Amino acid sequence: MQDEDLISLREEVGLVDVRIGLLVKRLEGEDSAALWAEGRETWAAVLAAHARQDDEALAAALTEHGRLIARGASGEDRWDDLLTVMRHKADLAAREWKRLADLDEMLRKARAMVLVANLASIVQARVKDRETLAAIATDINALVGAPARCRARDVEGEGTDVGPGSGA
Repeated sequence: MQDEDLISLREEVGLVDVRIGLLVKRLEGEDSAALWAEGRETWAAVLAAHARQDDEALAAALTEHGRLIARGASGEDRWDDLLTVMRHKADLAAREWKRLADLDEMLRKARAMVLVANLASIVQARVKDRETLAAIATDINALVGAPARCRARDVEGEGTDVGPGSGA
C-alpha cells in the first residue's frame, strides 16, 4: 500500500535529518570555553589600551573583541537554528503519529464493518422470515449508525424498502 502523504513525510523528515547533521557538524568546531578564555584576553587588552590611553591599541583590541563576540553569537545562532529544526522534526513526528492513529482508526472501523456485513450474511442465510430479517436489518443499521430504513435486498436480495415508514 503506497501512501503519498507517508512518502512525502518521509522525504521531509529525511531533509530535516540532513539539516540537523549539517548544523551539528558546524557546531562541532566551536569550543565555547576556549571562546570565553579568548574573550577574557581581548577584554584585558581593551582595558590595558584604555588605561594607557593608546587609541590605536584600543581600536585594535575592540575590533578583536567584537570579532570574538560575533563568532560567539554566530555559534548561538547555529544552536538556535538547530533547536528550530529539531522542533520542526518533532512537529513532523507528531503529524505522522496522528496520521497513523487516524489510519489505524479507519482500518479498525473497516474491519468492524466487514464483520457486521459477514454477520448479516450469516443471519440472512439462516433466517427466512421477512419480518424478522427486516427487524434484524433495522437493529443492525441502528447499531452501526446507518439510517433506520434500508433496502430489503441488503438482507434478502430483493429491492423493496423495509424499516419504519416503508409499509413492510
